[in-house]
Amino acid sequence: MPDLPRFLVLACLLSLPAGASEPPPADASPTLETVVVTGVMPGPGLWRVESGGRQLWILGTVSPLPRDMKWEALKVGELLAQADAVLSPAGAEADLSAGDVMKMMTLARSANAAIKLPDRGTLADVIPTETYAVWLGLKQQYLPNDKKVERQRPVFASQELYNAAIVAEGMTRTNIVWSAVSARAMELGVSIVDTGVRMPLALDRSRYKAGIQALANSGIDDVICFKATLETLAADLETMKRGANAWATGDLDQLRLVRHAELKPACKATYDEAMGFQKKPDWTRAARAAWLTAAESALADNTSTLAVLPMSDLLGPSGVLAVLRARGYTVVEPDIF
Repeated sequence: MPDLPRFLVLACLLSLPAGASEPPPADASPTLETVVVTGVMPGPGLWRVESGGRQLWILGTVSPLPRDMKWEALKVGELLAQADAVLSPAGAEADLSAGDVMKMMTLARSANAAIKLPDRGTLADVIPTETYAVWLGLKQQYLPNDKKVERQRPVFASQELYNAAIVAEGMTRTNIVWSAVSARAMELGVSIVDTGVRMPLALDRSRYKAGIQALANSGIDDVICFKATLETLAADLETMKRGANAWATGDLDQLRLVRHAELKPACKATYDEAMGFQKKPDWTRAARAAWLTAAESALADNTSTLAVLPMSDLLGPSGVLAVLRARGYTVVEPDIF
């Protein structure tokens, strides 16, 4: 997890990103039963949305993906060479001035202090002995060189472990698919349509300062979720690996079954409650509406368009594909997986 000041200013305030960022990859061999695939992989097929002879090709993505996968995007390359435009993933970004951001950054020192245990305490002081022994084993495996994490409150330390484990087990949350598609589109001179929306957001520095102070002075009941994180980590990683491998090998049936996008660290609810003072408006609907508007414009104006969206946004009764079907468009499933 990023440090709290950066999280406050960049993650919570500025955007609803299409893909999460992560620390640089760590060299580690997978240790669980499922091994993350490496080498050249085909990736999944694409959905085709049609209207009057015009086509919108949609490539679904998942996160995390195999870090060392080399994506052989032959079909996508062919489509890009013939495409009139490429649609970016949906997203919403706060409309903030540089001055607003700088005001928030002045809270960095107090925010850093708030994530630490009070009175220079360590995890060994607040975690039951048996649980702490499990923690030390997992820390040695996934955070061997991180000494500062021992000073963090359990809710924050558990997030650090969870994210580090994903990287160490051969996966990445970086949006490598969109990065590859957009880079190739620029090389070919294909227009990239930014479907993201900018939303106004008024920052109240005094409210955030008070919230950080309250967090620093509060007692968070996070030992239970800390223990649960340790207990479920292996199973969560297995599920993520199956989803990552299913995407890399183009196994749509497995992707539908895994539903790994719904996985969340056990301390997520506790974290959200503790950080409630920094909540911003939910712009998901606005982002979805903007993307659908761009998609329908593309189907009206272009012969061929390529789009990239998270699989979780595509599938299901309320997914983009269901919405487009309901609006009268023909949706064709991928031919080969």
